[in-house]
Amino acid sequence: MPRREDQKLWIRRKAALLWADKGYAATSVDELCEATSLGKGALYYHIGSKEQLLFEISVAASANVNEASDQVLAMDTSAAEKLRGMSRVLMCAIAENLPEWEVSLRERKTLSGERRRIVQAQREHYESLWRKLLSEGAGRGEFVVTNRVILNGILGMFNYSYTWLRPEGGMTPAEIADSFAELVLEGLTRSASGRASSKAVGPADDALIIRYS
Repeated sequence: MPRREDQKLWIRRKAALLWADKGYAATSVDELCEATSLGKGALYYHIGSKEQLLFEISVAASANVNEASDQVLAMDTSAAEKLRGMSRVLMCAIAENLPEWEVSLRERKTLSGERRRIVQAQREHYESLWRKLLSEGAGRGEFVVTNRVILNGILGMFNYSYTWLRPEGGMTPAEIADSFAELVLEGLTRSASGRASSKAVGPADDALIIRYS
């Protein structure tokens, strides 16, 4: 059993692992008790309710990503470099919190009332950061002008990586993020003539790009 101050985080991880495997609705409180070795009274003391536990997992999954992405977007650097930074923040967060990320994406509509509103607001804030980034890049002439469909495609490529990410895989999360960023930048920096622009990729960016032979 973990130390008392770590117990709530430990309970969240156990719940996330169960819900990622079986689903939120299909997992009983008795199964949560068995996984955490806690009686119902002790479990409810720590979690409040099953829905509150789901809410806390969902909030925690995106809070750090939002904060780190805010910092990347505020950097004094090119839009392309910011895109690489935000890509790394997101992919590393997903890989480090895989069951929590899966549960937060798959089960968020299970939440109700104020909990659902807060989680949705977090999600909308994160999407707004990417919209700002794409708009900034277009305004600087680094990126072509995009729309919501393109943004959904970019974010979906990252968000749903939980379906295939494996700890024993041959690439690190940062390497996956860099390869995704290169793919996105190839499309965003393509000129009207169909030839790739060199504006977004400079010598300082090369270390972050995965090159394939």
